[in-house]
Formats: sequence, structure tokens, C-alpha cells
Amino acid sequence: MLIWKIIFWISTSLIIFAVLTLPFAYIRPDAIDIIALAIQIFGQFCLYGYAYQKAVGTKRISIAAFLLNLALGIYSLTEAAPLLLDANDTLGIAAYALAASIIAIILIPLYFYSFKSEHIWKRAA
Repeated sequence: MLIWKIIFWISTSLIIFAVLTLPFAYIRPDAIDIIALAIQIFGQFCLYGYAYQKAVGTKRISIAAFLLNLALGIYSLTEAAPLLLDANDTLGIAAYALAASIIAIILIPLYFYSFKSEHIWKRAA
């Protein structure tokens, strides 16, 4: 579980950085940026729960967090695909593969927490 704790703290610090810089990143932040950040924060609770083996909220909430983060990941990759893959160069393909890998790394513990952690949910009941 140490690797998931490390991933939790790295992603938490990146989210805190995103929250602090959001007002300065744009003249006026788009609604999608704020919604995406809220979904990521929602998913952090599940990542914490899986990394530290604690029930946070309910199983239904964790499933919702997983599905929202999955939808956000798919949306992000489809929005980034034209920018990164149109150049048809190795760097664009590598950047897209890296983005997909990071999204997968974040989604793995959310999936396990939501669907494969009955022992955590039984202890909390």
C-alpha cells in the first residue's frame, strides 16, 4: 500500500497546486475546469480510502467517484487527442501515452476501492 500512499500525496499536492493557481491561470476560469477539479477532489477521498484502507463515505459514493473520474479521464483524453496526435510526431504520441498512463494509475486504486475492497466496507458497517 506504500505506493498508493505516495501516489495519493503526489496527486493531492498537484490538486492543491491546481486549486491555488486556478484564479491566476485564466482571466476567467471555464466551468469545465472547475468541474474537473471538483471531480478530482471527489476522487481523492477514494484514493485516500484505498491507500490507508479506510472506508470514506459509502460504497455508492465511491462508485460514483470512480465513474465520474473515469468519464473525466475519457473526456480529457479525447480533448487532448487532436492536439497531441495531429502533429504525428513521436513526442506527441509519447505525451498522449504518458497522459493515458497517469489517468490509468489514478483510476486503478479508485476501481479497487469501489469494487474490490469488500473487507474495507465490512469493517465500516
